[in-house]
Amino acid sequence: MTEEKRDAEMSAEERLKSEQRAEGEASPAGENVHGAPNDGLSEDMDEKTPVDAVPPEAAAPAESAEEKKRDAEELALLHGTPAGEEAEDALLRLKAATLLEDLYDARQRILESFDSLKKEMGSEKERLEQQAQIFIRSVENARKLGAVQTRAPQEAKDEEKAGAAQPAQTKDEAAEALTTQAESDPYAGFLAAARGRLDAAEKALSDRKEAASDVFRRSLREAEARIRSQVRGLLANHAPRVHLTLQPVGSENAVAWIDRPSPDDAVLLFALLNGCLPTRYDALFDDAVDDPTLPTPVFFEEDGFPARPELDEGDALSVREPEAFVPFKAHIPFRIPGVDFPRFRLLNQGPVIQLAARERGQDYAPLMPLSSAELACGLFIRLQVEGKLALDFSAL
Repeated sequence: MTEEKRDAEMSAEERLKSEQRAEGEASPAGENVHGAPNDGLSEDMDEKTPVDAVPPEAAAPAESAEEKKRDAEELALLHGTPAGEEAEDALLRLKAATLLEDLYDARQRILESFDSLKKEMGSEKERLEQQAQIFIRSVENARKLGAVQTRAPQEAKDEEKAGAAQPAQTKDEAAEALTTQAESDPYAGFLAAARGRLDAAEKALSDRKEAASDVFRRSLREAEARIRSQVRGLLANHAPRVHLTLQPVGSENAVAWIDRPSPDDAVLLFALLNGCLPTRYDALFDDAVDDPTLPTPVFFEEDGFPARPELDEGDALSVREPEAFVPFKAHIPFRIPGVDFPRFRLLNQGPVIQLAARERGQDYAPLMPLSSAELACGLFIRLQVEGKLALDFSAL
């Protein structure tokens, strides 16, 4: 982000703060292009994160003594391992975040660090299970060595052959068999003590994993609620700037594009045009590809969506309940209310964001019928008239 853009965004947020201090609460908003209330976003989450109850800068609310104690316990729970300390850092960043970019950064760090923590705990569980098997086999060998020394060599060989014919025991079966030996067995006590220590370690790990999962879910909900609140507040008080250009091609076709928006305005355009929110702050601008011979993915595959779904599947995945987080990548999909086709995408093309249309039975293409381009431009003009966009429209 350049200094110019950052200054512009900071000044917009400062104006937003002063306006809300003067008004005492967030301004009411109208309906979005999908017919949902609250300036482009539904009120499904209002009970949890009402706009007029959360500052637009999405600062963490003041905490009670009990909440501070809980936070301290959570940080102590995570401390001590590399992945745990990454998760601890993510939680601290979330508490300190005020800007939309910082909130998105904290959300992504929470997802990545707790995924690493889950893998780290899985490796620790495997290590404990391996350790238990080593103890069990070592005790078995110790008992066999003692038996060999007190019995005839041939009897020991016969016993080894008989033992080799038996199916392998599970960890629990072997442990139970050994710990139920006669009390005079000197090895049973050693094994029982070792098993006790391992069981305690496994239980402590399980409890820590469960507690960490609770922390993860609560932190992710908090991050997403604050992002939603931030977006609502910005949409209620700030109209994203859009410079839209339409250029006819011949008498029946056209191409259209918008200038590259600021990162904040890009997130707001997702909310206004699609109704959903991207999972990444720079989702519109991330056009990285894993294979340069393939087209740019339309979803982040690591977030659980197919990177390049079939057209109908991709369109279906792009329609979710308002304010849902969807892993859009390098495009903003949208439709005209009440119109099935054409469907539209704003595609990242570097310095400009290209409008592409999909006619029925066809793929998305930047060259579209003039009537389709005019339909899309009409939607932008409507948003301008409703005060939701600061639109600069030109036809070449």
